[in-house]
Amino acid sequence: FAGLSGENNHIFARNIGYDELGCTFDLQIRDTLPSLGGIAADTVNSGSGKTGKQTVVTDHAATAETGTAGTNEQIRMSILGEHSVQNALLAAGSGVVMNLRLPTIKVALRKVAPVPHRLELKKQNGIVIIDDAFNSNPVGAKNAISVLSAFRSGRKFVVTPGMVELGSVQDEENRKFGAWMAKHKPDHVYLVGEVQTRPIYEGLKEGGFSDEQISVVGSLFEANDLLRAKLRKGDVVLYENDLPDSYSE
Repeated sequence: FAGLSGENNHIFARNIGYDELGCTFDLQIRDTLPSLGGIAADTVNSGSGKTGKQTVVTDHAATAETGTAGTNEQIRMSILGEHSVQNALLAAGSGVVMNLRLPTIKVALRKVAPVPHRLELKKQNGIVIIDDAFNSNPVGAKNAISVLSAFRSGRKFVVTPGMVELGSVQDEENRKFGAWMAKHKPDHVYLVGEVQTRPIYEGLKEGGFSDEQISVVGSLFEANDLLRAKLRKGDVVLYENDLPDSYSE
């Protein structure tokens, strides 16, 4: 019923994009909506390839009387990521079948606030900052890079110490993370901690990055000092994870 793709959904998104104010997308609702007693909505775990089903139960049918059927409305939110758009579509779908009007849905989505340090959007002196510093994991890290690459303007920078506490797959996941970054082509990557980030460095190099595009530093403070000399208004910086200094040794 509601999902990112318009192929099998009645409510879906087009033209997802990001800027200094957050995320925008076109919320599209088909001309004909089903009469629903229970809705099965596709959910997507971006980056993992897994799909599932989530059910919203209601006794109300969506009708054109609410002014929602057959509409195409641009939505703006302060939260980032396709997973956030997916959740917004599920929420919008629930509102539609409960006969909420689209302006009400639009205002509610605009008010949704990000979780601190989870793809949290900030702005400092004309620089856009994506703060994803809390407890990075392979799926979340890939999503963050995808968000960064989708920003409409400015140069893109990544500051990261990589991921920890992944057991026997830690080096391989960090290497994959480096290769994923290389695929999305940020302008420069700052790796915090030479030993910890070695697999990321290897992934970046395997993906075609030159040494001129990579800086290996001993601390977050050092990375920020180097960044300040480079940044100009409109640039976007992703901070992906933040570890204690002991990991930087």
